[in-house]
Amino acid sequence: MTRKYFRYAAASLLSMVISLTATTAAAADPGVTDAKIVLGSVTPVSGPPSLLGKAHMLALRVWEQDVNARGGINGRKVEIRQEDDGYVPQRAVQGVKRLVDVEGIFGLIGTSGSAMLQAMLPYINEQGLPTINAMAVAAAHFTPPNKTVFVIGPTYCQELSSAMKNMVASKKLQKEKFALVYQDDEFGSDVRCGYQKAIKDLAEANKNDTLMGSMAHGHANPAAVKNATYDVVTREFNGELTAEDAVKELAAAVEAAK
Repeated sequence: MTRKYFRYAAASLLSMVISLTATTAAAADPGVTDAKIVLGSVTPVSGPPSLLGKAHMLALRVWEQDVNARGGINGRKVEIRQEDDGYVPQRAVQGVKRLVDVEGIFGLIGTSGSAMLQAMLPYINEQGLPTINAMAVAAAHFTPPNKTVFVIGPTYCQELSSAMKNMVASKKLQKEKFALVYQDDEFGSDVRCGYQKAIKDLAEANKNDTLMGSMAHGHANPAAVKNATYDVVTREFNGELTAEDAVKELAAAVEAAK
């Protein structure tokens, strides 16, 4: 399935889940009246990944306008209230609590990054808050399952593993070396999962070639494992580095793997 058709499928599933969830909502439920359904989004529209958050909110606004132009959900117009978490877990928790306590939302249809949603999950489960996660999907979000959390799309582990193996095969990079810089949080953990899985699968598929991979993450000293199927190099890194700094860390990791 191409990325274009996946987006269409994800958008259709998003509307279907919201419609099915809202069908069971009564006027006595929080955020639901005879005339409207109030939904919330905790999204980073400031901070390092603000471009993604702004794009996500733009898509939600387009969906909101489209649904309302067609009569809403079961005759109820949709209103979306938004909180900016700045890509900070503590702010994400504060944001979802404000949406519930002050805005009185029925459900959450926009969530921030992996670590931010992970931080919100205890409160989401405590409140039984219907939540749709289509922006940042990590295995930790559904392991174990959360009854009111709906996840749309593959995990970072699945995405990176498939993409890397396709890149190596299509570009004939079996003899090349690879490096990874990842955040020291749930997002980075799932990215690392995909990277390690791809390196392992590719090494097994190309036993006659030396496939080497390196990783950079936080709170570790440089270290290398030599004469192995792949090298693992860890370097100090934290999620607040700029893109330029991350590229420098990646270049340093490649040099360490040589």
